[in-house]
Amino acid sequence: MIEIFNFMFDLGAVFKNRAFLYLYAVILTLLIIAEIGAFIATFSSRVHIRDSYEYGLRSLFIEIYKKNETELKYVIEDVEREFQCCGVYNVTDYYQNNFTVPAACHEDENFQKPIFSKGCARAAIDWVWNQFPIIGGTLGGVLLIEIFGVVSSIALGIAISHSNYDKLYH
Repeated sequence: MIEIFNFMFDLGAVFKNRAFLYLYAVILTLLIIAEIGAFIATFSSRVHIRDSYEYGLRSLFIEIYKKNETELKYVIEDVEREFQCCGVYNVTDYYQNNFTVPAACHEDENFQKPIFSKGCARAAIDWVWNQFPIIGGTLGGVLLIEIFGVVSSIALGIAISHSNYDKLYH
């Protein structure tokens, strides 16, 4: 899809076709507006997204442990080790459902140190929040490049309309 837009810009520039350049600018502007709208919608409904994530993770957690799916249990335990968390909300997720608390929930594998108090849902959300500057910077960089594309295509279209190219060679 991106190649088509770039091809429109290339055609407009090579053949000095202002319609292609302006069409490219309009489509890119609509894309920028859609990206900003998606960002605002995501940011404004982040509480709802978090609640949906936590509910889905809890349902998955209970299903994995009830069905004793060993492979997926290892995935959960790897997440618990990586994020230093226990259960979805906390260790009570294991106790309430009569599941054995895995060694991954302890600060050491010998069960000498206490169980992690933070739930994995909160730990994952905190991790994403800590990555937000990187995500925001990347999105901002992409938006700047897109804005540069819009300005360039409009400037080139205006330059073509004011050029004396046809007068020089005819």
